[in-house]
Amino acid sequence: FMYRDEEGKLSGVFSERAISLLQGPGLNNKMHPTSAQLVQGIHNMQKYLLSVGITNIIEGWANNYTIDDESFFQALTAMDANNELNLNVSLTYEIEPWFNNNDPFGYVENAASVKSRYQSKHVHPDYLKLFMDGCVETGTGFLLGTYKTQGKDSLFSGHGTALWSEEAMLKLVSDANNKGLSVHTHAMGDGAVHRCVVAYSKNGKPELRNSICHLRNVSPDDYQVIKDHNIAIASNMNWHGYVAKDIDFFKSILSDDNNYEEAYPIQSFFKHGILVSQCTDTPADNGVNSPFYCMLVAVTGAYDPSPYAWQPNELISRYQFLQAATYNGAWQLHLEKERGSIEKGKYADFVILDQDVLTCDVNNLRNTKVLKTFFEGKEVYSK
Repeated sequence: FMYRDEEGKLSGVFSERAISLLQGPGLNNKMHPTSAQLVQGIHNMQKYLLSVGITNIIEGWANNYTIDDESFFQALTAMDANNELNLNVSLTYEIEPWFNNNDPFGYVENAASVKSRYQSKHVHPDYLKLFMDGCVETGTGFLLGTYKTQGKDSLFSGHGTALWSEEAMLKLVSDANNKGLSVHTHAMGDGAVHRCVVAYSKNGKPELRNSICHLRNVSPDDYQVIKDHNIAIASNMNWHGYVAKDIDFFKSILSDDNNYEEAYPIQSFFKHGILVSQCTDTPADNGVNSPFYCMLVAVTGAYDPSPYAWQPNELISRYQFLQAATYNGAWQLHLEKERGSIEKGKYADFVILDQDVLTCDVNNLRNTKVLKTFFEGKEVYSK
């Protein structure tokens, strides 16, 4: 259920549904951190984020501890009320199909209630979070094609696993959007991405910018629908280089109807006029959260310690990466009228770097240091 580090210690990463073991009523609630404990953790998180120049984030699972836990929301709004929050935090309320007495739809009302009670200047509980599938690497990513069958007990067979039916997804998107909640869905396989695209385009409200994160594979026919329906894309660009060293593995699990060489697109979103933003996924991507390390991977395809270039046609320019990491992210979070670019009337959120990332040696991008970070015109970090 959990991974171990080089010393054999549990790393705290739960595989697939194993996290559900900690979310049921059987876990003693005293084991959950209190709001006061979380405040200290958030201070530490904020200190790190500001040190690498990040002032706007979306947290992918804010009710992490139990399905109805609100301590993280409480901690953040308390900090904001005390003027201790120096970044914008958008929050998701996550629901899963195997909880909630098989009636997940009632929890959309919970998410709407959380949004109404914990909204503040810098805290935005605006999202319902869903998992459409697992990961292609584990055989649980949902594909339009099929995995190679390797025996009746093989993990890598069939189409993988779709956690939400098309009918359920259509209802969830409709319910959430009608209550003012955007939907933010984890989708890896092209089948999972397509199911999100269908639900968002049929029952979603384009002005809410329903979003999809990760997207290992995208059906070519879905790009234009994504653009036409204002669907936001959060791409983990680190993975664009990460999978290159595992090409032989993907050849072994994916059938010919799934092009194993096409994974984690970036440039394709730009070519179709889609506003793609940069995301990370700690600890799945080894905690690589420095924007400038991510920039290196997106521009060169190289992921340390693997020097492979993956799909050169999908690499982007440095300027495109800055667009994804600034304006596009602000647009996804409905903040583009006040943040994300340097314009008259917007908040002065900016960083001072130790080098020009548009002209420096490309291999030195990862070593870029933030000297100062400003949030709303106030210096909030200095190296």
